[in-house]
Amino acid sequence: MKTLKYLLCGITMCALACSSSKDDGPGPDKGESNTLKIMSFNVRYNSANDEGDTNWEVRKAAVVKMINTVQPDVVGLQEPRTEQRTYLKNNLPNYGYLEVPGTGAGTGGNTCLIYRQDRFTKVNDGYFFLSPTPDEPSRCWDVGDSQWRTSVWVHLKEKETGKEFFFLSTHMPVRTNSSYPNEPYIQARINSANLNVERMKKIAGESAMCCIVGDMNCSEKAADGSANADGVRALKPYRDWMKSGRDIAPTGDAYSFNNFGKGTAAPSRNLDHIFYRNVTMAMSFRTLTDNYGVKYVSDHYPILLTVLF
Repeated sequence: MKTLKYLLCGITMCALACSSSKDDGPGPDKGESNTLKIMSFNVRYNSANDEGDTNWEVRKAAVVKMINTVQPDVVGLQEPRTEQRTYLKNNLPNYGYLEVPGTGAGTGGNTCLIYRQDRFTKVNDGYFFLSPTPDEPSRCWDVGDSQWRTSVWVHLKEKETGKEFFFLSTHMPVRTNSSYPNEPYIQARINSANLNVERMKKIAGESAMCCIVGDMNCSEKAADGSANADGVRALKPYRDWMKSGRDIAPTGDAYSFNNFGKGTAAPSRNLDHIFYRNVTMAMSFRTLTDNYGVKYVSDHYPILLTVLF
């Protein structure tokens, strides 16, 4: 059954590619309205501790090259600080940029998204804080750090066809204070996932196409490949309402957190996720390990889901 599924996906993708190649007119290919490229990418903040190939000044041109090469339709970004946002805005003029006002520093809330302005019109957008008081700047539940955690969402309409979808980018909390108990962080991630789903239900409703992407800071697998109960708990709110793009990832797909090559790669490093709902067909999921001229574009690889639109 799985073989048949992949065969059908392959036939569909070939047909769509052929239809796209026949359009020689200006602007986006007419055939591309059949597919949607959805990306999540933790760009790694511009830390002064990152030296050599890992420094933002070395990586920034490669980040732009990656986005221009892949041409995702919408990207959930995590961690970009003000300087990085300015660079991306100046060097990716085709993309509209949404962020949380008053963020861009170490205080947190550095979750953003970009979308293709040549293809889509923004219908509506918004943001909220992952906290007990989501509509005001606030700390993420009872965790051992004071950083804000946020989600940013957008309602987009394709200019050519009028097709619409909803997209949310998020960054759930990680245990930054090892002296602080781990359980509050786990519960904060569960609370964050529940809040993201509740808000998306309210914003998009039950029948619209929607996606939630981001650095969830947890994996459903432990380092040895067995189930990680804490990660399963934290991601369950998404799975109860949506499907996971990672479920269609090919065997041998790289783990999304590469840690700039430090440590041992393991299933526990799949921290980045794309969840989707009301999609006709999820065609492919990839972890993008190309270097685009540098050793690593970030300490996280971008992940990309392509769906029938």
